[in-house]
Amino acid sequence: MKTINGSIYTPLKVHLIYAFFLVSNLAGRELISVDVIGIPNIKLHHVFFIIFSIINIKLYFKHFPYKKLFYCVIFLSLIPFYRGMTAGHTGVFNFLTVDFTFVFFIWGYFYLKNEKDISFLFKFLIFCFVLTYIVKEYLFLKTGHSILFSFSELRIEEGIRQSSDTINSLALVSLIIILASNITVFKKYILAITITYIIYRYEIRGSFISILFVGLYHFIMHKKALISQLFYKYYKIIGLLLLIVLVLFLTYCLDFTKRIILEFIYSGADYYGTFSWRLAVWFDNITSYIRNGSILIGTSGLPIKYVLTRYIGLRGYVNPHNSNIFLLVNYGLIFLFMYLVIPLNLLFEKRTLSNSTMLYTMKLIVMMFIGLSLTTAIYELPYQGSIFWFLVGGAYSVLDRNDPNAESA
Repeated sequence: MKTINGSIYTPLKVHLIYAFFLVSNLAGRELISVDVIGIPNIKLHHVFFIIFSIINIKLYFKHFPYKKLFYCVIFLSLIPFYRGMTAGHTGVFNFLTVDFTFVFFIWGYFYLKNEKDISFLFKFLIFCFVLTYIVKEYLFLKTGHSILFSFSELRIEEGIRQSSDTINSLALVSLIIILASNITVFKKYILAITITYIIYRYEIRGSFISILFVGLYHFIMHKKALISQLFYKYYKIIGLLLLIVLVLFLTYCLDFTKRIILEFIYSGADYYGTFSWRLAVWFDNITSYIRNGSILIGTSGLPIKYVLTRYIGLRGYVNPHNSNIFLLVNYGLIFLFMYLVIPLNLLFEKRTLSNSTMLYTMKLIVMMFIGLSLTTAIYELPYQGSIFWFLVGGAYSVLDRNDPNAESA
């Protein structure tokens, strides 16, 4: 048994975390669809989060250097949760998943202490990807679809994709880890082509947006252009101004935005129609949010009126497939800013390490998740948000443990 800053640390706790990662990624959407012993809205991952939080209770009160920031985010989430309960909104407990995945910020800080821990996590995530892919392909084969060596897209088979979001995010994580590793260039090419093929098969085009974000981040961090330096120095102010401009634009330009969306949809430029559907759902979510009359503080479980979505003949859905819009609608603008400022502060952290390859790889993966959150659910899913915040906490831990003068946020 070891101690970390006076708190009990046992291999059992680490094993529990990795067991959760493995099971939750294999289960995927099934994890969030099954009630525990018939209790509505209480899922298996809720039980794990509560039990593991009790086991690690000392970390919250004594040893976590960012606890003020942590409690601030939790407090900001409880207000819209309470508002949703008093308003009688259904499913408000589902939104607690955002809070529960956020505690991985603490657990990552204490259970990713050094390069050995990070290296094991990287290998484990690649293992999760390979195993999840094999399991999903086996399930597809059982339905009579021989697709292991097919170049046809899974989208053509109705209902065949089955939790493709788990495959997609783990594939992108594995791709970044492999490209940043020390293996030969030939092996990198082979593995990169293989993973790209799998992403293509599961047909999540948001992956390419995510990769674009990673490339943009890499450019900002390594180029010395004036715009890069300005963004690097004032990213918090820029982010806040962009949020304010976004809210003002959405408040006063809804009709203009609606016309643009309709023109895009009717143009036929979106071959599959999935982006058109997202635009309509995003518009209806934000419209409902604005008309709710509470922009700064949201209301959990806010009923969405899918006016535009149904006008164009598409269906409404409980999740807008954009984590940032999900947080904005259900938690409000203040929470969204406080929530995102933590990973953004990490990405543009000025402290550096002499051997920072692993740390930089972690930052690239965090940036990947942020990019992916623009087109799919990330923060509000237990198997996506947990890995994201575990990496964020671990990266902060690596920085602090190598900087004796580190100050908490």
